[in-house]
Amino acid sequence: MVDKLDARGAQWLMEHDFGETEWVVEGLLPLGLSMIVSPPKFGKSFLMLNLGLHVVAGEPFWELPTTKSPVLYLALEDTFKRVGNRLELITEQTDNDFEIAVRSSNIGGGLIEQLEGYMAEHPLTRLVMLDTLQIVRNGIYDNAYSADYSDLRVLKEFADGHSVALMVVHHTRKARDPDDVFANISGTNGLMGACDTVFVLDKDRRSDRYATLSVTGRDVEFQELRLLFRDGEWEFVERLSDEDFDDPEVPGCIQAVADFMERRQESWTGTASELLGLLDCGAVRSSVLGRHLGTYREYLTGRGIKCVRERTGAARTIRLELLEHDANDGPDGKSDISTMPSDDGWGCVNKPVIAALPS
Repeated sequence: MVDKLDARGAQWLMEHDFGETEWVVEGLLPLGLSMIVSPPKFGKSFLMLNLGLHVVAGEPFWELPTTKSPVLYLALEDTFKRVGNRLELITEQTDNDFEIAVRSSNIGGGLIEQLEGYMAEHPLTRLVMLDTLQIVRNGIYDNAYSADYSDLRVLKEFADGHSVALMVVHHTRKARDPDDVFANISGTNGLMGACDTVFVLDKDRRSDRYATLSVTGRDVEFQELRLLFRDGEWEFVERLSDEDFDDPEVPGCIQAVADFMERRQESWTGTASELLGLLDCGAVRSSVLGRHLGTYREYLTGRGIKCVRERTGAARTIRLELLEHDANDGPDGKSDISTMPSDDGWGCVNKPVIAALPS
C-alpha cells in the first residue's frame, strides 16, 4: 500500500514555529549535509582535524562559536599512523569524544548501517566527517547525474534523520573555471544540488600559503574567508565578503525597526501587526516583517537589538530587547571580528580514540 502524501497548508507553514537553524559552527556550518571541495593534497585533511578538535572542545573556530559535541572523522584515505602524526603536529591534548576511523563500507554496501550503529552508541554526536566521497561511492548507476545525486541523497537522509552535520570531502575537476569556483566541483550538478552547504577551498597557485574558502548553502549566506595554512593549521585571516548587511541592502522595514528601538530605548513586546502600526515603512505585510526579522537578525544584533520570536497560544509574539555593546564594538555598534580575541588552549585531557568502524 502506498503511503498517503504528508501535505501541509501554506498558512500553517507560515505560522508554524520550526525553530531556528542549528549550527555546529555558528553562521558557517549548520546541521545537514555539507561538502568541502579542493584539489588533492591541498590540506583538507588538516582542515578536518582542525574543525574536529575545536568542535569536540567547544572552542571558537575561526572566531565563530561552536556547539560542543562528540565528533567522528572517517579518514578513509589515511592510516592510523598518519592521522596520529598530524594530530601531534597541531595539538598536545584533545578529548576521547573525538573518534577516528580509517576503514568503512561503501554506500549501498553497509556504510549507512555502520553509521546508524555508531549513532546508537554515540547519540550526542553532532559532527561526522567523511574523507573522501569517492572511496564510498557505490558505482551502480549508469547515469552520472543519477549516481551523484543518489549517493549524496542517501547521506543527506542520514544527516537529517540524526540531526548531525555530515561533512563530505571531495575533489575539484582538473579544468578550472576562473569565474565560478563552485563550477570546479568534480562531477555533475547533482552533487551540489543534494547538499545543504558547499565549501570550495581554492588558491591562485598550489605553492601559495594563503587560500580562499568560498561558502554557499540553503541556510548559509554566501561568504568568502581568507585563510593561511601554517604548521598544520588553517588560520583565519579575514572575511572577504560583506557580512555586515550594509544599510542599503537591508529592507526598509528592518531599518525602521532598528530606528524605532533606538528612539524607544526600552524593550518592546507584541505581534508583527502591532509593530507595523508603530513603524513608517509603507505597505508591508505582517508575515513579511516576521520573516525579515528572522533573516536579518544579525543586522539587528549589530545595531544593538536582540529579536526573539515566540508563540503564545494561537499568536506569535515578537520581543525586542536592547543589548549592551562591549569594548569590541565599533562606533556603529557592529563587532569587528578581526579584533576579537581567540582562545588557543583546548582545555581537555585525553588523546583521541582511534578505532576502525566494524566492517
